Amino acid sequence: MGKFELDTLLDTQYLRIEVLKEDELRLCSELGNIMNEGYYFEYNGTHNYSRNCLEKVVTWEEYLAIYDEGNGDAYWSSWE
Repeated sequence: MGKFELDTLLDTQYLRIEVLKEDELRLCSELGNIMNEGYYFEYNGTHNYSRNCLEKVVTWEEYLAIYDEGNGDAYWSSWE
């Protein structure tokens, strides 16, 4: 597929390609997926894409203890 064909396809489907800088990417520590939202642990800098990924590392009860009602070192967030 040529550039013109790709541009036409993207335009007709209301899609766009965005180039992300490597230092702006957040990857799930379990799956390696690019994340726009998820769980973050400040104390070791790990990211988890979903609760399922999170529970491969810690139990939900352990997460809630680390989260500490929003005052701890773990939280869920979204990034642009």
